[in-house]
Amino acid sequence: MTHKTITISLKAYTLLKKEKRSQKESFTDVIIRLLAPKYKSKGIKSLFGCLKDHEEEWENILEHIYKHREKEELKSVNI
Repeated sequence: MTHKTITISLKAYTLLKKEKRSQKESFTDVIIRLLAPKYKSKGIKSLFGCLKDHEEEWENILEHIYKHREKEELKSVNI
């Protein structure tokens, strides 16, 4: 496995050390444990309602979709 060396402040090191669950848990393990949930996919259901307060953006998206569909329908008719 490739390794990288990073420099952190003493305060960051102290906080990271406090997060260790055991002596056997490495700092790499701690960082991954703490950060992995932030980047884990929550699936498409997590997006439900994300545009409810952004009506203008939603209208732009729909307009783009409808224009694209029209172009595709015209292509499929021209045989």
